Amino acid sequence: RVGLVAFPPGGADPRKSVSVFATYTWSPMFEALTTFDEDTLLRPELAEKWETVEPTTWRFTIKPGILFSNGRPLTAQDIADNLAWLRTPLGATTPVARQLSSVSGTRVIDERTLDIETAAPNAILPRELSALYIVDPDVWVRLGPDGFAQAPIGTGPFILRRWSPAKIVYDPNPLSWRRPIVNGLELLELSE
Repeated sequence: RVGLVAFPPGGADPRKSVSVFATYTWSPMFEALTTFDEDTLLRPELAEKWETVEPTTWRFTIKPGILFSNGRPLTAQDIADNLAWLRTPLGATTPVARQLSSVSGTRVIDERTLDIETAAPNAILPRELSALYIVDPDVWVRLGPDGFAQAPIGTGPFILRRWSPAKIVYDPNPLSWRRPIVNGLELLELSE
């Protein structure tokens, strides 16, 4: 059990905030290409590696064998679809889209490799991508942001059982590549 001062807005919609509270509530269910460790050093999460191939192009290789909690394999196209949604009229209004405003496009190379293009050279793009939690884009499109927030599908070590105003309950995700080390997780909103 973990107590937090507040839960992020939007329920389980990981596009609605880039706050620290969002990190605590969404990271059990979702993962990003990159993340920060306990020493605030950037490290791979869904990405296996990345490199610049041109001044405005970063190439990311996705780790093999990662599944969404519904059993569908994660592909480079899924990452491209997540980034493309941020450039839609609705997506562009989100805090995550503002964080990634330098991204101008993507190019899928193969199942595990994609290029992320920026409008100008961006040396910190891998750091910025830690704010983009990857969702199953098919479910996102089918349910829309509000529906997805009620039935989220990610690659994280937990799946959402219940989200209420004062408590969030997660169960272990048996399909996660990063097995949870506890049998359950509860987040409590404790304003004091």
